[in-house]
Amino acid sequence: MPASALRRYRRRRAEGVAVRTMLQRAFVVNAPLPVAWDHLSRVEAWPSWAGHIRRVQLDPPGGLTGRSHGRFLLRGGIRSTFVMTDFDPPSSWAWAGPFLWLTVHYGHRFEAFGERRTRLVWTVAAEGRGHPQPAT
Repeated sequence: MPASALRRYRRRRAEGVAVRTMLQRAFVVNAPLPVAWDHLSRVEAWPSWAGHIRRVQLDPPGGLTGRSHGRFLLRGGIRSTFVMTDFDPPSSWAWAGPFLWLTVHYGHRFEAFGERRTRLVWTVAAEGRGHPQPAT
């Protein structure tokens, strides 16, 4: 299943399917890049600090890899799956998956900000029916 999802994602990207950035947030945390990466790449622990996430199932279990895929159970019973689309430790990872009627692409970028801090950039982009498309 995850291999087919990744093939579908890559095919759609190659076809030039419009993906529109919906949200991008950058912030600096008081942790060196390796510490920030280590903490945030433990996705199964996210429910302990992200109130909107009730449960995460990651396959293979443990830290993220280029082959990671999984499921989120969100507040309100909403479920979402994802498959890793890009993985470049400790600089970035991206995954994509269906959410409601859209395919949502989530980017996670890590940049050293001095020796003791890390700049994080989170990007959420989407494609799909009912999604506003940029004017041509």
